[in-house]
Amino acid sequence: MPTLRDRLLELAHASKAYARERPATVALMAAAFLARLAFWLVTDRVWEDSLITVTHARNAAQGLGLVHHLGEGRVHGFTSAVSVLIPLAGELVVRDGGILALRLASLAASVVAIGFAQAIAERLELRRGPVLFALAYLAFERNQVFYGMAGMETQVAVAVLLGSVLALLDRRERAGGAMLGLALLTRPDFVLWVAPAIGAVAVEDRKRAAKTLGWATLVVAPWLAFTTLYYGSPVPHTILAKAAISPGVPTFGAADASAWASWLGGRWALHASDWAGFAPFLSDGFIADAPVSWRWLALVAFVFLALGATGLVATARRPWAWRAASAYVVVFSLYRFALLPVVYSEWYFPPFMALFALEAAAGLSWLAARWKATLAVDVCGATLAVLFAAPLPFVVGVERRIEHEIEAQVRRPLGLWLKENVPPGESVGCEPAGYIGYYSGVRLYEWPGLTSPTVRRALAKLPREDRTLTRTIVELEPDWIVLRPKELADLLREQPRTASHYRFVRTFAVSDDLLKVGWGGLVKDDFDVRYHVLKRRAPER
Repeated sequence: MPTLRDRLLELAHASKAYARERPATVALMAAAFLARLAFWLVTDRVWEDSLITVTHARNAAQGLGLVHHLGEGRVHGFTSAVSVLIPLAGELVVRDGGILALRLASLAASVVAIGFAQAIAERLELRRGPVLFALAYLAFERNQVFYGMAGMETQVAVAVLLGSVLALLDRRERAGGAMLGLALLTRPDFVLWVAPAIGAVAVEDRKRAAKTLGWATLVVAPWLAFTTLYYGSPVPHTILAKAAISPGVPTFGAADASAWASWLGGRWALHASDWAGFAPFLSDGFIADAPVSWRWLALVAFVFLALGATGLVATARRPWAWRAASAYVVVFSLYRFALLPVVYSEWYFPPFMALFALEAAAGLSWLAARWKATLAVDVCGATLAVLFAAPLPFVVGVERRIEHEIEAQVRRPLGLWLKENVPPGESVGCEPAGYIGYYSGVRLYEWPGLTSPTVRRALAKLPREDRTLTRTIVELEPDWIVLRPKELADLLREQPRTASHYRFVRTFAVSDDLLKVGWGGLVKDDFDVRYHVLKRRAPER
């Protein structure tokens, strides 16, 4: 029987052979790791939404329960099981180690994702030049780097998606099922991938599909059982809260053709700028200006989209597992169009974009074979790789400024001040739950109620168009409110009577010049430079 030493020697030999055969891939793995490490060390950036989930993990490690704050019972205030289990492991090892654990997991996942992408490309027999573009995209593209290193589960989600595609391409039912189950634990919206994946396996072999589904169920079932027993439902409260304020889709029974036409027209207008997500510099929805002309960036996006569409068609007759991956690309695009917000949802996209980059590599490979223009195709792939890597230094400069000049000067001190000044049991109404909740630990009535069933119940009584932060304050009148200037102006204008119940306490702010944060010509909007704290007046006797 092989010993541990024998296994390690085999692994070392296999790694050396892999590096000899694929030196460019290994170089990109190392570059991806170092790029993320540099981003972490230079910026120390923490994304607002990551702190919502990490707060649950920290509270669990401290014996308070897997909840965001006390006073509202057990609330499933996070969406992804993986996004809370990784920081929970970190918190159990070292106090406040949740973000650290997510960053370390993202570093490892970035290397693994590139390895999976390389293997998928080999199964599809794609050309080396185009594949290097896809791998470089995974290594350096802004959203691929940013969210994982800022504390989200995004990079793990990319690796899990690509790993599950590879396992199904290799017809490994146990690994494929386990990876599909892990995909559902990583992102609930991965059901859009799991469903066609199981269907694709069933087309080839129903018995293998049943086994694959069985392994996926074994992975998911313990978490579903836990959340049902602990929270009363396996459905995250975040999904219910977001659905309550979503404009929704017209129903077939109640809506006539004009209602559908109006809805489609509205969604088309909202998503008209989605092309920017396929362009260098512009994949962050808060970018206000870039060091390169937007016309040139739009041209790059058009080329990327055209290559991806070409790849979808060119690989339509590949193995069923890849057809399922292509189906996911299409279905996710429809999901994005119909249900996702236009801005502030970019962390949903990196797994989808990872597959799309592989589709673009397939499109380039097809063009090389069709036109016998291998050199031109390789040059195109290399050019795209450089174009998508180029923004990263600019992103580092901007995000460092945001973290050190805004978050560390406004939202972090605000949360710590609330911790010291809000008596236990009193409520705080606001919109952002991340920094404020993590650093304050107060009972948070945040809009739209991601962590607060009290807010969700209050909004559910209102017409959908009235489910705003202002109406949340009117309905609940929290003991304290924390508002940005525009939010306070809305309250004063729309609900002056409720506003009169509060007195000003303090402002946390930096210069309004930081409403637009720039570095090297890249400029990003930021709306968190000023917060006003107000306290409810004592009732007159």
